[in-house]
Amino acid sequence: MPGTLILVESPNKAKKLQEYLGSGYRVRASRGHICDLPEKDYGIDFERWEERYEQRLPALVKELRQLVPQFDRVLLASDPDREGEAIAWHLARELRLPVEAPIRIEFREVTKAAVAKAVAAPRPIDRRRVDAQRSRRVIDRIVGWDVSQSICWPAGARSAGRVQTPALHILCEREREILAFQAATYWTVGVSYLEGLEAFVPADRTEEPEAPEAAEGEKQEGEGRPQKRGAKRFASKEEADAVVEAARPHPHVVQDVARRRTPRRPEPPYTTSTLQQDASRKLRLSAKQTADLAQQLFEAGYITYHRTDSTRLSDEAVAMARAYIAEHHPHVLPAAPPRAKVKAGAQDAHEAIRPTRLDDDAAPPPAAAELYRMIKARFLAAQSKPALIERTTVTIQAGPVTFAAEGAVLVEEGFLVFWRPYARQEDTVIPAVTAGQTLGVEQYDVAEKQTTPPPRYDTGGLIRKLETSGIGRPSTFAAIVETLLRREYVQEIAAGRGKKVLQPTELGMRTDELLTASMAPLVSERYTADMEAALDRMESGDGLERRPFLASWYGDFRSALQAALPRAAEYREAHGLRRAPRGGAGGAGRDGAGGGARGEETKIRCDRCGEAEYRKLERREGKGSFLACPACGMTRNVRARVKPGACAKCGSALIERKGKKKGAKPFFGCVRYGAAERPCDYIEGGPAEGRAGGRYQKEATEKPCPKCGKGKLALLKRGVDGAEGGADAVEGFYACERDGCRFTLPLGARRRREPCPRCGGLVLERRRKDGGAFWACAKYPDCRYAADLAPAPA
Repeated sequence: MPGTLILVESPNKAKKLQEYLGSGYRVRASRGHICDLPEKDYGIDFERWEERYEQRLPALVKELRQLVPQFDRVLLASDPDREGEAIAWHLARELRLPVEAPIRIEFREVTKAAVAKAVAAPRPIDRRRVDAQRSRRVIDRIVGWDVSQSICWPAGARSAGRVQTPALHILCEREREILAFQAATYWTVGVSYLEGLEAFVPADRTEEPEAPEAAEGEKQEGEGRPQKRGAKRFASKEEADAVVEAARPHPHVVQDVARRRTPRRPEPPYTTSTLQQDASRKLRLSAKQTADLAQQLFEAGYITYHRTDSTRLSDEAVAMARAYIAEHHPHVLPAAPPRAKVKAGAQDAHEAIRPTRLDDDAAPPPAAAELYRMIKARFLAAQSKPALIERTTVTIQAGPVTFAAEGAVLVEEGFLVFWRPYARQEDTVIPAVTAGQTLGVEQYDVAEKQTTPPPRYDTGGLIRKLETSGIGRPSTFAAIVETLLRREYVQEIAAGRGKKVLQPTELGMRTDELLTASMAPLVSERYTADMEAALDRMESGDGLERRPFLASWYGDFRSALQAALPRAAEYREAHGLRRAPRGGAGGAGRDGAGGGARGEETKIRCDRCGEAEYRKLERREGKGSFLACPACGMTRNVRARVKPGACAKCGSALIERKGKKKGAKPFFGCVRYGAAERPCDYIEGGPAEGRAGGRYQKEATEKPCPKCGKGKLALLKRGVDGAEGGADAVEGFYACERDGCRFTLPLGARRRREPCPRCGGLVLERRRKDGGAFWACAKYPDCRYAADLAPAPA
């Protein structure tokens, strides 16, 4: 069937494009990334700096491969950013399309005109953009895995990451400022007049006035917003009372009435960051909700591409806005269109977020309707005249004491004709008074107040801080916040008036302390900001090549990680941290009350250590729950049967277990199985019971551990049925006896004659989950050398 096959990411976008293009075109969805790095290993060749990708949707890839030969040409229309370019590259590789051929199209708005224009001008895949995305993926994988496994997990923390770690540090540093804050008491002096005027003793220009509370990052809307002078702070009540007594005998005479008009200019159109900030504060949406709804609006053709750091508008967009304003509100149309300044460091690859059309009959998806209306209002407001605010300051003299009253009223609405539903109340009306007028005092007010600590970040404030610090990019802001919440490093707490702010949990604070003490560069804003700048240079072709860049970065990173390991061990020892129990009960300290006090409390005492009570945790797969001890890491099923003192080997309790294989029968095993101290492998009622050698038998050896070099290897072996002639075979493994070293090696594993080219250690035969063999350094994870298995002498 001749024609054109177009591949997009989303089924919703595919449906929309099919409507626009009609016959002669077939639009299919790849459903995002069809390939990614493996889940269980690095998937990185550290010698050649090439990745090994695995198909996420093999059935879909097979279907698309069968579909490709049926068409004259194939066009890849994934999103117009780095990630989208990488998706197109993966599609081309998996579908065996020529990467250098003009097979890539992109459009920044899903409209009929934009799609037709893109289809008419395909281009080759941008290899520089792909290289930047591949480098980002590799770096994030290495940093996340290495730091998590080497530093976080041994201390009971969840994970670390190139972007999540500095974001967490920002929140934790603010929390430490709040905890260290010492409130100071002060007093203010005010007066109410019979004429309806409220006045106060103003602060001197050199003094710090009292300021209203706000969440961190919450900024004033629009330029030129009038700022109050603020009341004077008195250090004692006696001082404030003395001011009142000094004013009381004197008439209160109006000395001056000053009026000044100031323009309040609109904010520029939305970027990803500012949209998520406003959606958080004005619509109470999370960053993820905003990103998902914006994706829906983009795919349905209502807004332009929603991942952008630019406030720029195309000439067509400006003309569309001006035509709409001229028709509906001509009095706010400026003589010339406003032009927003391009922010320093912005990639400016796409337009600002705006509506694709301004029809009054537009009907976006119901869930996204309010977000769409706010985007539309911001777009139109940005192309309108400033609002005009008249600010009035009344100065009143009462003997030696000066009082002031301030107010502001809206004179010309300007852009607020569109933006008023999302703007704060401006008007503070002051009763009409004249210079020389004597006012009647109703009452004085001496108010006791306290200074407040610096505010916590709300979601919008954190995103703004990340953007100004150069941490992350438009496509990652929502994911950063969601990761911190999912890892339980951060929680959202109520802050009054329906607002929520981000507060680090105990686990988050402890993790930040650990990483700051051991690997300080990783938590700094500069580290990830410099990385983002380097990736931008790679994408722009500014002399930065992928392989040399990764090799150079990795050398520096490994050196920093090796230097961090002893500092991390010292921190763990000083704070009594240990590896979290399997299942994620968190990093408990010696008293069991470390940062991982998660889950539901129970009254069931731990069957192994007896020092703490179990906590009930949900399984990751969402199928039921289990019990975990926060002190020793013991885990068990909620309803498992227990036989106290029944272990024939060590006298401990036996607990009911279930084999991992499907259909396996339950058995009883010693509660000290896997314990850090005095482990016991006794089994009762399982397949090993009653069979000679069914349990592992331990034999000491004099072989040194090839990983740590300090411990000796023990041989654990047992007999198994199934050898030829009915005889039993022997299976087993070597394990290091030194505490803290987890080295194991199956019996019969080969050793390569050539040492590790990186550290000089032994290179041993290892096996993946699928049974495939490969060579790996015995000092893993300190050394991550790996290579394909080739015939070699034992």
